[in-house]
Amino acid sequence: MRRRISYPFILILLPLIMVIFLKIVAGEVDFNRWDNYERHTISYWWTHNMWLRGHIPFINFHQHLGEHVISNGQSAALYFPLTIIVFFMKVFKISAGNLTLLIFLIHLPFMMLGWYFFFKNLNVRKSIAFLGAMSISTTGYVLASAMVWIHHLIVFSYIPWLLLCLNKIFEDDSLKKWNFLFALFLMLACYGSHIQMFVYLCVFLFLYICFCLSARIITGKKFFYAIKIFIAGLLLCLPVILPIMNFAKYTQRQQAFPREVFLQRSLSFRSLSGIFLPIYKSKGEIFGEEVTVMPFMGGWVLLPLLWSFLCNKKLKYASVFYALSFIFFIFSLGKNLSLIHISEPTRPLYISY
Repeated sequence: MRRRISYPFILILLPLIMVIFLKIVAGEVDFNRWDNYERHTISYWWTHNMWLRGHIPFINFHQHLGEHVISNGQSAALYFPLTIIVFFMKVFKISAGNLTLLIFLIHLPFMMLGWYFFFKNLNVRKSIAFLGAMSISTTGYVLASAMVWIHHLIVFSYIPWLLLCLNKIFEDDSLKKWNFLFALFLMLACYGSHIQMFVYLCVFLFLYICFCLSARIITGKKFFYAIKIFIAGLLLCLPVILPIMNFAKYTQRQQAFPREVFLQRSLSFRSLSGIFLPIYKSKGEIFGEEVTVMPFMGGWVLLPLLWSFLCNKKLKYASVFYALSFIFFIFSLGKNLSLIHISEPTRPLYISY
């Protein structure tokens, strides 16, 4: 009797296996780099310890001569999964330095499972869905950015689940649990991420709904139904958005950034070499110094995914997903794509957040 492979189970264990392997080979696995070391680890730890002690974390007096916690948008003060993680770390006497590693070990499997079930929803074969989920979730940019900006991984982990919820809503809006899950995941993505990343996520989701309408996947009635759920999710985000908007006017983020600053971390075409040469190095890109160019490592998986999409009945869904992803990739090239000219911003909100 042929035994079936449990791909979700493998995806759950894969990050832990990765960390153990790196620990054996490299001797250490450190997610406390750059901003994680300077800010996020200690800010998360202090903030959620305050909740566990029964206090509301308004001001952190230990960083930057005192800073607002909820209104700075980077302490994930209302992101309750972090409170749970910190609670178990204290119970099992795990040091604060391991907080970002635990965030990684919890959110990366969640992200992998999201992509797996999203691709399965598009009728992709299980083995190809597994490869796609593994490749997207462990691509170089995801891992590298998580080491310096752990909140990137948090918001990344909710993207496939939000797309899956939208697809389920489009297929049968009588299943109310997907409405609830979409609003919940959107709220958690806001509470746990940097507000700038959350704005990009909202633009992506809104365009996904619009593209599905233009591709005649959904009717006008279903479009407005999805927008209504989207607005409901955004209303749940107001406890974070409103304090940030109020506090921003007292900071330099109220000012419009120059065009050069906005585009300084544009991806270059040389970054595509990461598909074939994961150890290729280049200066002045992505993180502003000589780094290994890995953003698209594992991109070969896109080919079998594309083939799977072309061979099933949900081609329109797949076409919308690919088209929107390609558009966002084009914009990520920024200054390196001469066809795009972004004028000096006049609305600070869009450029700052």
